[in-house]
Amino acid sequence: MDTPSLEFYEMALEVSALLKEMRSIIGRKVPFLINDRLDIALAVDADGLHVGQNDLPASVCRHFLGKDKILGVSVGSVEEAVLAEKDGADYLSVAAFQTGTKQEAVEVFEIFKEIQKAVSIPIIAVGGINLETLPLLAGLKIGGFAVMSAIMESDDAEETADELLDKIHSR
Repeated sequence: MDTPSLEFYEMALEVSALLKEMRSIIGRKVPFLINDRLDIALAVDADGLHVGQNDLPASVCRHFLGKDKILGVSVGSVEEAVLAEKDGADYLSVAAFQTGTKQEAVEVFEIFKEIQKAVSIPIIAVGGINLETLPLLAGLKIGGFAVMSAIMESDDAEETADELLDKIHSR
C-alpha cells in the first residue's frame, strides 16, 4: 500500500489515540506497532515497528528505535532469522500458509522448526491462519498468531475471533 506519508502519519495518530483510550478502558497496554515505516513509528512514538526483508535492515531500525521499542522482522529462512535476532529483533514472523496477502508463503513447517531451533526469540505465525488451518500447526512452538482474513471475511467477526481464541488457548 503506497499511502502518502502525511496520510499515513495522520492515520497513525488516530490509531494511537484510540489505543490510549482502549488502554484506559481495559486497564492494560495494547502495543501499537507500525508496519514498514520507521519514520512514522518514530513520529507518532509508536511502541514499535515491524519490517520485512525489503524494508530497512533490522540493525538500522534498532539503532533509531532504541532498546525500549519493539522490533519485529518477517523472515523466511534460518539465515534471515539468525541475522534478524543478531540485529536486535524482539520477535520474528514466519508465513505459515499461502494467502492473498502472503503470496510468497508456502506451507513452511520444516522451515518453521529449523528457525525455532536457530533462534531464542518468539516466532509469530502469519498468513492463512483460520479455524481449519490452525490445527495443522499443532506441535510447533508458536509465540503468537497474526489473523486478519479469517476475521475480516467472516459473517460474524466477533464469533470467529472468539472461536479462534478458544482453539489457540486449547492448543
